[in-house]
Amino acid sequence: MFIIGTKEASGDEWTEHQLLAPSHVDYPDRRNFKTLETLDGNVIVQRPLRDSRPRRFVWRNLPLKSAEYSAQWELLRTFDYRHRLSSGLYPYVGVWEDETGAGGLARMDGSSRILTLAKILQVSRSAEPHFFPETFIEFWIADPTYKEF
Repeated sequence: MFIIGTKEASGDEWTEHQLLAPSHVDYPDRRNFKTLETLDGNVIVQRPLRDSRPRRFVWRNLPLKSAEYSAQWELLRTFDYRHRLSSGLYPYVGVWEDETGAGGLARMDGSSRILTLAKILQVSRSAEPHFFPETFIEFWIADPTYKEF
């Protein structure tokens, strides 16, 4: 299942939008750290407090003329950070996906989904109009509780 949640304002409840699952995900390597060795041979491991590496959800080979694809494309465009900010909406979205088994975005609290706060940097699709476009959203994790890096 692939869900993106939105809010009208910062205090509102999430409205969940179930979308077609992406055909491909592009996540960075799981571990984000740097090791340094001191002059006396000790190893120091440094990890960031937040993971700002971009991630991508990609949809390939969806029929351009499909009503389901058209509706999804119009919805994806409303998730863009700049669009949401200029429209007076809460600029971040919540992401939850369990299709790939990777990325740590299928967090649960008992039987409830925990949406991971994300900033959608870009929503785009292939420039040439053809029958099977490639659509993608690029985002980074903005959730301080996300620890999967």
